[in-house]
Amino acid sequence: TLVATSGETGRLLLYEQAGKSVSDHKLLLPTELLQETDRLQLHSDLRDPHIDVCAPELLALLQDNFDWQDLRRDLLPGI
Repeated sequence: TLVATSGETGRLLLYEQAGKSVSDHKLLLPTELLQETDRLQLHSDLRDPHIDVCAPELLALLQDNFDWQDLRRDLLPGI
């Protein structure tokens, strides 16, 4: 798993499942990430506990988009 966070705020900027972007020791990052923060922190040594903490407003969003199959894959790119 590859996680990119803002060095200033700790805000999650990128979450990629293992095998999607890390291969042959090459890393392709969207250029938008570099515009989000002055300090981009990359983590590939984290373990996923499969616990998601969300704001109460997410319930209304989930109700409007009930066809999502995977919360992380379907929601995170849209935020």
